[in-house]
Amino acid sequence: MSSAVKKDFLEGFKHNLLACITFFFSTIVLEVLGGNSKSYFLFTKEVCILCYAVFFISFLYLLWMRGDIEVEKKNISNRYVVLKKRYSDLLIPKEIDIILRNGEELKEQMGYIDLVKKKYTALWICSLLTLCVIVTVLSPIGNMFAGMIFAFKSIIVIFGLLIFLLVRLGSFIL
Repeated sequence: MSSAVKKDFLEGFKHNLLACITFFFSTIVLEVLGGNSKSYFLFTKEVCILCYAVFFISFLYLLWMRGDIEVEKKNISNRYVVLKKRYSDLLIPKEIDIILRNGEELKEQMGYIDLVKKKYTALWICSLLTLCVIVTVLSPIGNMFAGMIFAFKSIIVIFGLLIFLLVRLGSFIL
């Protein structure tokens, strides 16, 4: 049961991150091919705002997925209670507790689900923050970094490509 919750959350994370990164790199390619050589920045203010909107939608999706996990945890708990009631006609409460290990398995599953939720939430937020920082640095909004942009453009694009490759490689491993 808990592995299905993990699988659903992981799939949502992978699809969402892939969509954000695809949008991000599509924007970079369009800006480069568009030949916007008048600007010192890779992203215009409008494109930057659009990127932030996509990242905000991704964050809302994260919150929705976390809520979905809580609903699934309640369903697992309810199934445990129903299972316990079914056995109450056949067995005495002490035997039921032995079979169900006094609820230890349920506690383990809930702990595992919470751990998975925390790990992927942290990864999701770190990914979004990284993309937000990259967009900010490469846009007029990050004008305070203007002196460093030329030196960091290549590093940031390579870093973004590495994130993309890790996500793609991770989808083959998982």
